[in-house]
Amino acid sequence: MRTNRLLSLHVLGSGTLAATLWVGCVALSVAPALAADPVLIGATISQSGPLARASKPQLTAYQLAEEITNQEGGLLGRPVKLVLYDDQSNASNGVTLYRRLIFQDKVDLLLGPFSSGVTFAVAPIIEQARIPVLAPQAADPKIWEGGRRYLFQVLPHGYSYLSGAVDLAAKHGLKKVAIVHLENAMAIASAEGVRRRAKEVGLTVVMDESYATDTSDFTAIMSKAKRLGAEVIVGGGFINDEIALTKAAKSVSYSPRLMMWQIGASDPNFRRELGEDGDYVGGNTNWETFFKTPGNDEFVKRYTAKFNEAPYYDTAASYAAFRLLVEAVRKVGLDREAIRDWLSKTKTMTVFGEYEVNEGGAQVGKKSAMFQWQKGTKVIVWPESLKTADPIFPDDFWKKK
Repeated sequence: MRTNRLLSLHVLGSGTLAATLWVGCVALSVAPALAADPVLIGATISQSGPLARASKPQLTAYQLAEEITNQEGGLLGRPVKLVLYDDQSNASNGVTLYRRLIFQDKVDLLLGPFSSGVTFAVAPIIEQARIPVLAPQAADPKIWEGGRRYLFQVLPHGYSYLSGAVDLAAKHGLKKVAIVHLENAMAIASAEGVRRRAKEVGLTVVMDESYATDTSDFTAIMSKAKRLGAEVIVGGGFINDEIALTKAAKSVSYSPRLMMWQIGASDPNFRRELGEDGDYVGGNTNWETFFKTPGNDEFVKRYTAKFNEAPYYDTAASYAAFRLLVEAVRKVGLDREAIRDWLSKTKTMTVFGEYEVNEGGAQVGKKSAMFQWQKGTKVIVWPESLKTADPIFPDDFWKKK
């Protein structure tokens, strides 16, 4: 007999009825009945506010990983149960809620929140509490610059996110670059990486601007990039603003030779919403459904069946973090120092790809790639070792062929 249980309990967070505790399905027919007290795994995810859409893949990844772990028999003969709060895309709320997870809920384990900004804010609490935490949605290298003992990075560092776009531009004779980025930690780091790489390869940055989280009209920005003759435009932030940036470019008939965004363009919903206007747009990707990483085919199959959509790299990173934590506990038990030691010394391949951190917890194994949408299909255009198609540099960005 198969029994599935799904609970949805509303709890208080940051003084309002704004946080939700999710408990995933436990398929008892696949593994022995798990009747012991659950192993509690806590985190916050930005389920409301400006990061809500971008953070959804983290939530669904955690839910799938919880389900699969319980189907395998849980941890140490106990089921796992997610304790997830909504930080409302606010770093201060994240601090309050991680304190709650640690000192009130007394969770056994923690996973990182969504975004570099919230991760940076909660890092001191994690270090003080001496709880090992994998951070699957934080790429800002500044988080790890001073070294961390208990916080471990999963994504590659943010300076590398768009440097491949600069290399592509230089290789194909493009000279003028416009940088337009969101005012958040991850996008700032990504933009800095572009500046550094452009200087190294001799490209000229003709425009360098940031925009606030609540910006919705990008026509002035795109008009300026057009006026300055930028052949390459890079930056962005998350899926909503990257869609809006692309639409604004078309609205002012700005046709760069290369348009590369840092995160959101990789989401299949980006191309789905823009249609043909999404073609030739590209950006950073750390993972794809067709990568030959261990267990990737099964992960894609399970995720697509459960959520009726394909995962993308934020999903894979978050799933890999959960499963790495599971593997650590299965190797060394629930002793936090033993888990910390295992995470700090392990070099392994996950669904997401390489995992290896330096002595300060920063990711050193994982590398970024550059993709481009071509006729509705995502292809890898850089580096050469991963390339599946040549990049397209259109003469007219909005006339699709």
